[in-house]
Amino acid sequence: MRDWLKGQIVAVETGILSFDAVFLPFMLTHDGRTVSGRGGALFNVGDPERVEFFAEGRPATHDEIVASISSGMPTLREMAERDGPDAVAELGRMYDKAMELMP
Repeated sequence: MRDWLKGQIVAVETGILSFDAVFLPFMLTHDGRTVSGRGGALFNVGDPERVEFFAEGRPATHDEIVASISSGMPTLREMAERDGPDAVAELGRMYDKAMELMP
C-alpha cells in the first residue's frame, strides 16, 4: 500500500495523473458513498465576501495580481485541454469571475 501511494503521489506531482483521478474514487461522503459516484463538487464554499491580494508581505498592486494570475494560466489551460472542451469553458468562466474580483 505504501509503495502504491508513493507511486500515485509521484504520478500526480509529475502531471501524469490528476489528484482527482487518483484519490477521488476513494473519498467518501458522510453517508458512505464515494465522492466520484455522487457527482458534483467535492465541496462548495460559496461566493467570496471579499478578496485580498498580497505580494512580498504587502498589499499587491493591480499589475502584480494580473502577472501572478497570468503566469499560471498556461498550465491551467493545458490541464483543462486534457480534460476536454467543458473544462476549457469552465476555466474561461472561472478566469472571468476572478477578473471581476480584481481591485
